[in-house]
Amino acid sequence: MKTISKEILLARQKIYKAKPESQAKRREYDRIRLLNPEVRARMRAYQLSPRGKDVVKKASAKLRKTEGYKIKMRAYKRSEKYRNQRRNFLYKKNFGITLDEYNVLLNKQNGVCAICGRKENFMNRGTLYSLAIDHDHITNEVRGLLCRDCNVMLGLAKDNTETLKNAIQYLQKDV
Repeated sequence: MKTISKEILLARQKIYKAKPESQAKRREYDRIRLLNPEVRARMRAYQLSPRGKDVVKKASAKLRKTEGYKIKMRAYKRSEKYRNQRRNFLYKKNFGITLDEYNVLLNKQNGVCAICGRKENFMNRGTLYSLAIDHDHITNEVRGLLCRDCNVMLGLAKDNTETLKNAIQYLQKDV
């Protein structure tokens, strides 16, 4: 009698599992099995056990990697709802304000930068930007909303008023 290597057996098993008929049989078997309350109770107990939690985590991670899930997530991440949730989370985490407070501040400034007066949404080097939240790095208090360039300018000057005054004098000086 011929012995079959383990690799060949595994390859045959993969081919069998990949067939649509075998997948349909497996789904039907699982559906009938899950109707049994004892089986469901055992499965739930296993899922709550330490080893079961790891298995469930791996299974859900595998599910997340499916193409359909990826397509749905890409569409969700492009939605306005997701963007607002994400912005709200980041504003709260980084600056201690909500998206509603940001919008109130934006309305107070009439949708323009507090320094240069540029509009809320503007193009810079081919990318659409909205106003950045300017805050005091020592007290973490929000001062206002600035365009990207003005925010970088203050950051490079390290919020030092003397440096900025010297820059103004330099620009006003006749060459």
